[in-house]
Parts: sequence; structure tokens; C-alpha cells
Amino acid sequence: MFQKIQNRMLRVAYIFWACSLPTGVMKRLNARGKNMLKINRLESLKNQTYDAILQAIMDGDFKQGKIYSAQFFADHFKVSRTPVREAMLRLRDDGLIRVIPNRGVEINPLTEQSAKDIFRARIAIEGYCAKYLAKNKENLAGREKIKRM
Repeated sequence: MFQKIQNRMLRVAYIFWACSLPTGVMKRLNARGKNMLKINRLESLKNQTYDAILQAIMDGDFKQGKIYSAQFFADHFKVSRTPVREAMLRLRDDGLIRVIPNRGVEINPLTEQSAKDIFRARIAIEGYCAKYLAKNKENLAGREKIKRM
């Protein structure tokens, strides 16, 4: 029971984290099917691989705490190791994985405290944005920002 609650909480926290990503990234993530990296020639393979791995992490396809190699991701998504390595560096910078030299990467576990931190940050940011938009709804710039939402 506890494991189900924890998995659900992790999924919600990852979704909230993903919602803070730029709109274009979320559209690309939602447009893809699982384990299927559809090549878009207008976008770099590195970005497409990053999006695919990120979506798989958010979907819970990879276990937290398990070590995965770049070759595993390359085979899984049917791409070469180079875009996978570049995507892993971005995921490391985002705090989603931990690079273990000469072994691979580990999906960082999302603890209860880090989930609470994500929720607090979103509450602070969204509260400020709502206050700002409510305060500036009468001027032209405020109306334009509301329309873009």
C-alpha cells in the first residue's frame, strides 16, 4: 500500500516538475508514444532523446536506484550513444539522474522531502504569477500575458 502511495506521489511530483518546463518541451513529450522515438528532422536528436528519456522517467518506466548504461538507453530508444550521453548530461543538470563514472547513470529517487519542496516552489511561483496577472489585468501587457496562457 505504501509503495503505491509513494509511486503515485512520485508521479505527481514529476508531473509538477514537468509542468514547469517550457511549453514546447511539454508538447514534444505529449506527442510521443512510449519507447518510440519518432525522428523529427527539424529538431536535434539530442533534444528528442532528452525528451524521450524524460518522459520515460516521468512514466516510471525506469526504476529509481537502478544503474543504467548509455548503451541501454541507446538500445531502448534505437539511437546511437552520442545523443544519449548528451541527453544524460542535461538530465544530470536537471537533477533527475546521477552519473556514476565507468558504470552508468542512476535515476535519482524522489523523496518525500523533495516532493514537498517541488510543491512549495510551485505554490510560490504560481501564487506570485496569479497575483501579478490579477494586478495587471487592466493594462495591455497584462491582457497579452493572460491570452498567452
